[in-house]
Amino acid sequence: MSTSPNGTEQPVGATPGAGAGGAPVRGLSDAEAARRRAAGQGNDVQVHAGRTYKQIVRANVFNFINNLYFGLGILLVVLGRYLDAFVAVGVILANTLVSLFQEIRAKRTIDRIAILTRPKATVVRDGAEREVDPSEIVVGDLLRLRPGDQIVVDGRVRGEGRLEVDESLLTGESDLVLKTDGDALLSGSFCATGGGHYAAEKVGLESFANKLTAKATSYRRELTPLQREVYLIIRTLLIVVLAFTILVWSRSISEHLPFVEGVRMSTVVVALIPNGLVLSIALAYALGAVRMLGKGMLIQQANAVESLSNVDVLCTDKTGTLTSNVISLHEVTPLDDTEEDLETLLGDYAATTTDVNRTVEALARAYHGIRRRPSSEALFSSRRKWSGLTFEEGALRGTYVLGAPDVLGAALPDGAGCVAPGPAAGDAPGEPEPAAGVGEPADPAAVPAWQEPSRWEVLTPQSHLKAAGSGEKVEPHSGSIGWNAYRKRWVSVFMEKFGDSSVFGELWYTEADSPTGPWGPCVKVL
Repeated sequence: MSTSPNGTEQPVGATPGAGAGGAPVRGLSDAEAARRRAAGQGNDVQVHAGRTYKQIVRANVFNFINNLYFGLGILLVVLGRYLDAFVAVGVILANTLVSLFQEIRAKRTIDRIAILTRPKATVVRDGAEREVDPSEIVVGDLLRLRPGDQIVVDGRVRGEGRLEVDESLLTGESDLVLKTDGDALLSGSFCATGGGHYAAEKVGLESFANKLTAKATSYRRELTPLQREVYLIIRTLLIVVLAFTILVWSRSISEHLPFVEGVRMSTVVVALIPNGLVLSIALAYALGAVRMLGKGMLIQQANAVESLSNVDVLCTDKTGTLTSNVISLHEVTPLDDTEEDLETLLGDYAATTTDVNRTVEALARAYHGIRRRPSSEALFSSRRKWSGLTFEEGALRGTYVLGAPDVLGAALPDGAGCVAPGPAAGDAPGEPEPAAGVGEPADPAAVPAWQEPSRWEVLTPQSHLKAAGSGEKVEPHSGSIGWNAYRKRWVSVFMEKFGDSSVFGELWYTEADSPTGPWGPCVKVL
């Protein structure tokens, strides 16, 4: 339930842009959805992650090296060199078994991860929103989109919702595309800003993303530099061995030499093939893979051991990788209004904006507000880095902006304003028009500080990095989530994990840093 401007409750589905005048949306009924699924109109697509088991077995058993050494083993048996045959075939067989074990284990794990990480969809059934697996969607379903949601089936926007879509994975274009009522949405794209509803039109193998995936899905085994060099040597020597073998048997036949003498000379020629070189590499890969498996690492191919040994820099994202991807409001420092007025302002802002992202959700959890009717709205985008609302009536008359410190703080007149100038806030064609008054002086209202819990299980202890001769470095975003405003809190978190804070010296909090400075993410009043 939600609260309207006059204080009355609204039914589920009466979201901004849901229908004409904010009318409730109902979507399909469960009975109708079941009927359409039975009629073959469901989004039933099998999840494929990587190669099949048959492809894994074929790649590890019937490859160039295995074929060569199994053939060599047969030849050595014919020549009576049973021990050499056992060594050549035995080590290759052991390496094949280790590779099969780790690749099948990796595939099973990746298949489970693919199911767990498969994007969920919010569908409206009988007027209620529910989170479902994409396979439960049917043609005609009404789906809810929020910032960060993936569009899982093709469809069209329905209602008054307005959203900007990231289609870069499909088209390669990084610009966000504005979508309003009636505009087509392609599966595989993402809702970057805004929100609304869309009706499913093409599902299953008919959707754009699944057609693209079916064409693009392929696998090519990559060889490491060492493997390429060794294979080149072996191929060259194999040609030499074949040439010498032909010469040896030609001489034996022409000179009527005994068969035993021909076999003896052939044995000497076959010895040119460097069994030990290939076998030592195979053993090194297998041993390295087993050791890495013991540390919980997921190895898809044995030669990944060599690839990883050549890595100089390992980069990782922060949000969702080092952190739990759950943002909460830590504290708000009032700069202009009283604390009570500020709670009302932030609560109403969070309840009114259609640009519902994790930051706004954190505000909504902290402060309960009333949904009002803005005269204009600027949606947040990763390029613009701020969003805003304008109210023409009531006690909140004015324009309010919530954004990143490096953008809003750049235009502070004598350290007092906090709205980005016109050039920094310019929009690409098709983007929603920002609120009026961009570039005019603004009064800072507050500095919210956010916190995001760390995922300790993915943070490598400092001692492990030092033991490997490596160092670590933290490079925070420029002005990310009010870094300067509450970096003391983050340093204390890092110190709990690593113990030694010397590597984070650039993050030390000093008394000269004031949480009332112009660089925190701010709610501003024009």
